[in-house]
Amino acid sequence: MKKLLLILLCLPLLFTTCKKEETNTPTELIIDSYPISIGNEWRYKKSITHIVNNDTSLFNESRVVTIEKDSIINGIDVMKYRTTSIEYPQFYSASFKRQTSQGIYTHAYIGTLDASIHK
Repeated sequence: MKKLLLILLCLPLLFTTCKKEETNTPTELIIDSYPISIGNEWRYKKSITHIVNNDTSLFNESRVVTIEKDSIINGIDVMKYRTTSIEYPQFYSASFKRQTSQGIYTHAYIGTLDASIHK
């Protein structure tokens, strides 16, 4: 009888498992693909389709992004990125970004660049 009782008590242990908790935390983030140094520059083209009352306009625009300087915003070290339209140089934007091991964060943004698509 004692053996039967012991078997009945141990039986639930056979059907339960211990599952190791898995984490999908990356061991290394790829942040260095965006080189952050004063003077670095990127050029790219952007196509914008503008539709108003069945009129469609296509705008092709080239932009240049330059890292101009480092700065401090609310005690946080940031880099100033200036984005300028090559075709419409009066339109620009500036964003202040900080790169960490978890990503690139924008702390401030000013500018008129996206107004360039509205002629």
